[in-house]
Amino acid sequence: MTGDSEAKAKAPPESVGLGYCSDPIRDADPRKLWKHMLTKISRPQVFLPVTDVEALYVDGDGGGYTRRTMTFVGPGPMNGLVIKENIYAEESTGEIRFVVLDDDGKETDVEIVNALLDHPTRIEYYRRAVGTRERLEWPAPKASAVGAIKKTVELAREDV
Repeated sequence: MTGDSEAKAKAPPESVGLGYCSDPIRDADPRKLWKHMLTKISRPQVFLPVTDVEALYVDGDGGGYTRRTMTFVGPGPMNGLVIKENIYAEESTGEIRFVVLDDDGKETDVEIVNALLDHPTRIEYYRRAVGTRERLEWPAPKASAVGAIKKTVELAREDV
């Protein structure tokens, strides 16, 4: 192995950073993309390297949400992390918001957003502050985000 290839082998995987947006998606119905984006709420293991998934729908005053826990088993610094979140799906904005919970089960000011964009149709993943809506660095492996989006598009194309 050369010095460069050794460094690459030891380097942590590239992170999502301030976000990842797919290329334009031209051959999948946006309604089917949204349907399969929603699948990620209750069955994230189809899209991401996670185990021990528990999801419970909660009927709230301002609408319902899903409370979910799961363990990330992908590469990088998040490996082994138990992720706890409340998930809100807003079809009118094309956003699914995964709001991170603290150890006491209270919502923090951090959320992961999966957005279905139009003109042209794309899917974008990013992390932001709930209060300010400012984007935040996200240490999750970029390959996991890319793979999840590709899987969503693949399922939508197969959905006849």
